[in-house]
Amino acid sequence: MNIESMKNKKILITGGLGLVGNNLARRLVDQDAIVSVLSKSLRNKRNIEDINGKLELIKGDVTDYSSIKKYTTGKDYIFHLAGQSSVPKSMDNPILDLEVNCISTLNILEVCRKYNHDAKIVFSGTVREAGPIKSKYADGNHRENPTSIFDLHKLTSEKYLKIYSKAYGLKTTTLRFSNVFGDVQYDTDPDVSVLNHFIKMAIKTRNLQVYGNGGPLRDYNYVKNVVDALILAAQSKKTDGKHYVIGSGEGNSFFDFLTRLKLTLEKEHGIIIEIKETPVPEVVEKTAQGDVIVDFSHFKSDTGYNPRFNFKEGLKETIKFYKNVTN
Repeated sequence: MNIESMKNKKILITGGLGLVGNNLARRLVDQDAIVSVLSKSLRNKRNIEDINGKLELIKGDVTDYSSIKKYTTGKDYIFHLAGQSSVPKSMDNPILDLEVNCISTLNILEVCRKYNHDAKIVFSGTVREAGPIKSKYADGNHRENPTSIFDLHKLTSEKYLKIYSKAYGLKTTTLRFSNVFGDVQYDTDPDVSVLNHFIKMAIKTRNLQVYGNGGPLRDYNYVKNVVDALILAAQSKKTDGKHYVIGSGEGNSFFDFLTRLKLTLEKEHGIIIEIKETPVPEVVEKTAQGDVIVDFSHFKSDTGYNPRFNFKEGLKETIKFYKNVTN
């Protein structure tokens, strides 16, 4: 896996204060790239407080065309990571989800079509776009049958990118991510970054309430692997006009995660936690995807990608982060 330097490249990251965005910004700053981070709210600016002076932090709305035009023009790479990421919230407010997840994407594509045709656009999709799959291994070729508004709008944005690539020659790539977790993310939301939230709450409260008794298999992907994939997708010409699924290739149930979390906290940190089951909400049951393990072989073939961190290693690093934060 050969990741070239991004030194002096002009880069915009929408949603750059989130888990994936701030880790991507860190990597790019380390490579001496010229990084701009766009976020509608600066509530999570703590996520980049230690590198704030090394990048441009912009308060702006991805649904506002004029803002997108102002900050997208002249960029070499655009990582479009901003969006509404909660399945339950997408079902409660589908219009808002449409605006944040689809209109924002069209804004970026239109600006690049008119004013920045040579920019490479990398969009963050989700493995949920395919919906339930017959085999547990997702390779991106399954028939698409979204089960929630969130999934549908992510898929719609992916289709926008492919159309603009084919019709106008824009360089676009979608990476459908599996469940991302890791450091650095201070504030957490169980509907968006469930592993991060449960790790933090286990350390803070010593008890957890979980849905059901473990659930289906999931491919939990450490955030530094995700950053590798984003940069490789941006640098490779082979990824233009395509979509890929990105994960670790490992399958773990939520019960597996809780068991390892409990064991690590007790043996390495002396923290005893209690786990209680709670009924699964109806909206969660109706929008469930089933077992999913990612087959990233297509992306590996085009870019040389291989995850550098396995689930156990990523979990230890994330626990370490939240242990330090709570202290």
